[in-house]
Formats: sequence, C-alpha cells, structure tokens
Amino acid sequence: MESETFLSLIVPVYNVAPYVEQCIRSLYQQDIPLEDYEVIVVDDCSTDNSKDIVIGLQKEFSTLILIALPENVKLGSARNIGLQHAVGKYIWFIDSDDYIQHNILKALAQELNNHQPEILHFDYLVVNDDGSIIPYHTHYTLETCSGAEFYFDTNELWWQKGVEAWRRICKKSFLTENSLEFAEKVMFEDSDYSIKMFAVAQKVKHLDIAPYFYRNNSSSITNRPISPVHLKYWIQLALRCDKLRSIFLNNKNINQRFVTILDDLIKYQLGNIVKHLRMFDRKNRSQYKALIRQTNLKKIRPYLSLFKYLYLRYPYIRL
Repeated sequence: MESETFLSLIVPVYNVAPYVEQCIRSLYQQDIPLEDYEVIVVDDCSTDNSKDIVIGLQKEFSTLILIALPENVKLGSARNIGLQHAVGKYIWFIDSDDYIQHNILKALAQELNNHQPEILHFDYLVVNDDGSIIPYHTHYTLETCSGAEFYFDTNELWWQKGVEAWRRICKKSFLTENSLEFAEKVMFEDSDYSIKMFAVAQKVKHLDIAPYFYRNNSSSITNRPISPVHLKYWIQLALRCDKLRSIFLNNKNINQRFVTILDDLIKYQLGNIVKHLRMFDRKNRSQYKALIRQTNLKKIRPYLSLFKYLYLRYPYIRL
C-alpha cells in the first residue's frame, strides 16, 4: 500500500457513552498497518462522558485523533468538520453507536486498490437491542458502473440501495471536487446528500460483503415518537430536495430519473406532515402551527397531492 494515508475513518460522537468504546476498538482491531489509516473522532459537545471515554482510549491508541467542538452543531456539520481534517485518499463515515468487522480493512483496501472506485458500496448487519443480528444483503450483477446505472439498472428499488453515509467508502477527491457536503444543523442529512452523490458518480463498485454492524437503537431520534421537531426536519428536507431538483433539471449531465426520486422524497415528507397533523394533541398541534407559519412552503406545494385536504382541514397553514 502507498506510504500516504490510505483511509480516513470519521466518527462523529454525541452522547453515545454506552457504545463509543466498542465502536473505536473495532476500528483498531484491523489487519492493515496503523500508518495506512487514521481515525478521527469529532465530539459534538457531548453532555455525557463520551468525550472522556475517547480521551481514555487515546492513551491506548496513540494515533486516535479527537476534535472536540465547543458547541453542538449536529451530525452533518460534525461530518463536514471531520472531512476537512481528513488526509486519507478514501473516506468512511462511521456512526459512533455502530461498529465494523474485525480484520476487514485489508479486504476493503484491496477492492479500492483494484477497482479505484469513487464509491465502494457494501452490505451490512443489523444489531437489535436484544443482541440478535440480522444480515441485510443485496446481490447486484453489475460490475463497476456509474451512479445512475447502480441506482436504476438493478432489480432493487432505489431506496433499497440505502442513503446512509456509513454504507459506502468514497474517494476524498470525488467528494471535494463535487462539493459533496452534508446539510448542517438538520436531520435526515444523508438523504439528499446520497442522491446528489450517486447522480454525479461515474465509478461505483458494490462489494457483496457486510463489513458494518448497524445498531438498531430504539432510543435514537428516528425511533422516538413523532413530535413537532420531526415536522421541522421534514420541511427542511423537502425544501433541500426541491433546491436540488431545480439544479438537476438544469443539468443535462444528470440522469433525469434522479428528479423523479426527489419528487418522491418531497411527496413522502409532506405526506408525513398530513398524516401526523391528525394525530397530535392540541398542545403539539399549536407547536406545529407555529413551525409551519415560519416556513415558506410555496415551492413545494405542487408536490403535495393532499394539499387541498390539508388546507381545508387545517386552515391555519398559510402558504
């Protein structure tokens, strides 16, 4: 392997004290030399002892890099900061409550060296709260291909490819040259990021192995009961998708089927709003009203097939 740092593992951390040690240890229980890769932990101003655990691990793993942020900036910003500090040829974003297979980096590095992809995509295993592990496998017949071919020329639906940032390793130059950064201070930051990534990618390789353990954490925000906070993030994602849709429509180099994907995502997010407005008590509904009134939804109104019903049912939504 080349003398330069080959791979940067970027791990944003926020209040994951029960899991972060297992995550970091898995990154060092590997079969390539330490000088070939780096581990960058970005602590997003944790309020538990996550940062202290990382500091303790630095005594054992001298190459472990810790970036401690002075304020909470959320996952997308933390990943962007990690990318700015990374020196590896390839980048792998890893969630701090997950972990990777032992002695797997050599196999991944061989694939990267042999095929030189912009994106190396792979399967994963789901770890449930009870400790059970369920494999998530896909079987693609395509060899190295473009992002559009990968998304549309296989038997699976596009959303089955996964939008999660941790499900792929990317060439850093590909990320920087295409200005691929995560939306900041939002939720669901992976969705539009991943669609843009595959829309511009010319060289994608799928690897039919599962190097990643995804923890299906019942306490995560995506598994919590729906609240007005979710409405805010649904609206933000719909607006980001609409902006990206406009960019794609004006770019002849982009496969226009990606526009259809963005249409679907916008409708899905707005459908969530319609569905859950009916479920809230008066207190939460008043919070919804305040959030919606602060948001200009004119751009995304055409996508909402249920808009007429929404407006008649909830006249306080002013568009």
